[in-house]
Amino acid sequence: MPVSRVRGFAPASIVLGLSLLALPMGAQAETFTFKTTGKNIDRVQLPAPSPTGRPTGAGVSAVETDTTYTDGKVLHSTGKCASWILPPGSQFGSNQVCTYSSPSGDAYQVTLTCEAPPQGPNCWGKLAGTGGRFKGRTGAFTLQSGPNGSVGTGLWND
Repeated sequence: MPVSRVRGFAPASIVLGLSLLALPMGAQAETFTFKTTGKNIDRVQLPAPSPTGRPTGAGVSAVETDTTYTDGKVLHSTGKCASWILPPGSQFGSNQVCTYSSPSGDAYQVTLTCEAPPQGPNCWGKLAGTGGRFKGRTGAFTLQSGPNGSVGTGLWND
């Protein structure tokens, strides 16, 4: 994962690593990797006022995520996300919120922030469990977006 070029902020992978170190000694984090694909449902975007400027806009997408835990179990979740481009001059590029659920009743919410171009499609965020085995739990993750979806790593705190 490329190193962030934003001054004063650690790369997302370091932030995740530090959050692992900050866990209480008795807590057992549940780590995972994931791959997410999405399909735009609706999007409104206005072009940038200059060739080097940032566009303005927001969108809604349907997402599917396959999460693989260290014990080999895979959880398939579906959800919906809303994202918006932050105004020109903002330190970061975009924010997003998502709600996810699975056939087993596991459910969670996601909030994330992504770097502004040209640093890359690096994002980091928080997890909040809302149903099933995640209810009441919190977590964190990092991801990197590409043309075929996003891949990342994360953890659920106990």
